Amino acid sequence: MWTRDIAKDIKERRISGIIFQHEVDPPHNRPDDLARAKEMLSKALGEEWVTDDPVILIGYSRDQGPLPAQYPHLVVMPSSTEEVAEVYRVANECKVDVIPMGTGLTTMGLHIPLYGGIIMDLRRMDRVLEVDGENMYMVIQPGVNYLVAQVEAQKVKCRVLNPSTAATAGVISNHAFCNINTLASKYGFGIDNIIDMTMVMPDGTILRTGPSAYGAVKAHVPGPGPDMASLFRYAFGQYGTVTEMTLRLYPEAEHIYQIFPAYEKDDLECVIDVLYKVANENLTLELAHMQNSFFGIFVGATNQQASALAGSFPRNNLF
Repeated sequence: MWTRDIAKDIKERRISGIIFQHEVDPPHNRPDDLARAKEMLSKALGEEWVTDDPVILIGYSRDQGPLPAQYPHLVVMPSSTEEVAEVYRVANECKVDVIPMGTGLTTMGLHIPLYGGIIMDLRRMDRVLEVDGENMYMVIQPGVNYLVAQVEAQKVKCRVLNPSTAATAGVISNHAFCNINTLASKYGFGIDNIIDMTMVMPDGTILRTGPSAYGAVKAHVPGPGPDMASLFRYAFGQYGTVTEMTLRLYPEAEHIYQIFPAYEKDDLECVIDVLYKVANENLTLELAHMQNSFFGIFVGATNQQASALAGSFPRNNLF
């Protein structure tokens, strides 16, 4: 079974020290360049926010998924858009890889550094910059999680589109990834509810998208022309790092009544038509159908692995 194979592989690959050179002849992340990058970044961010301490690096070598550990060479924690830009500038000059990390809650290896380099931990940037209940939007930094965002939204009688994940998940990274939420049938996915964003490109250039880029209020619709923010969907940090994002908010319901029917049979034709009608006629605020296969795709790297794992999850269907 696949789960046994991966467990055996992890055990065999367990090491007692840090791998400082991930490739035989690396074109980047070379020891001399890394030492120079550390010195430059320590001056730019402050020594306490730049480290190559193995005790700290090991904490960034894995996520909650089954992938084997891979160690970064450096971990940095910038506190502003300008400092994020400086990290990229130094990394380009020294030829060192950069992997941005939000709150670090993932099971898919999105911030595991396969070739080492710098992990840019954005959790110092954890402020809710603005909440506008009248125009129904919120401006946040990448270290803000759904618990914090939802509490702030509820203060103005609104809510954030929170997905089926932990309250400690990062809002910005989840929205950019897609944000499959239970309100999607009514309000769309998270990527449909991004008004604008501030990004730092891989060369250190700061880019602003959406209404705020040309001085309009954040509640304004994008345009003229295409919205640049859509180019960065599903990019996982490859096109740059989002340091601020403006999200749409929606009214918080005064009364909530939840129904959770469960079906043991796989044949759900009897309820599919009902679900379509409920969604099309706007009869509910949230609508979700979840099976054990849904959880498998977030743990397995392939469809075969996901299918092998699905049997270990409860077989429930929720609507």
